[in-house]
Amino acid sequence: MRRLIAVTIAGLMLASMLTSGVQATPEVKKAFDATYPEVTKAKKTTCAVCHPSKSKKKRNNYGVALSKAGITKKLKWEKGDDKKDKDAMVKALKEAGKGKSATKDKTFQELIDDKKWPGDDKEAN
Repeated sequence: MRRLIAVTIAGLMLASMLTSGVQATPEVKKAFDATYPEVTKAKKTTCAVCHPSKSKKKRNNYGVALSKAGITKKLKWEKGDDKKDKDAMVKALKEAGKGKSATKDKTFQELIDDKKWPGDDKEAN
C-alpha cells in the first residue's frame, strides 16, 4: 500500500512538472505593458486581456494564443541581466499577435494597434 501511494505521488509530481501553461502572473502583465506601451496608456492592463472571467484557469482566445506561442510560468520578465526570458516573452507576444481574433478580418496585433484589447470575453480553453 505504501508503495502504491509513493508511486501515485511521484506520478502526480512528474505530471505537474511537465505541464505548463499560461499563468496569470505579474510577469506576463509586465511583458505586455513593456511590449505594447501605447495600449497600456490608453487602457489599464488587467487580467481580462487573457482571461474572460475571474477564474484565472479559464482563458480567452488571446490567452490560448499566448500559451501556444510559448508564454509559460517558467519565464520571468525581471531576471537580473539575463535577457533570454525577456526576449522569449516578447517573441511569444509578437507570435500570438499574428493569430486570428474573434473580430472579423482582424488579427490580435491589429486590435492592439487600434489600442483595443486583443482577447474577447468568451472562454476558449
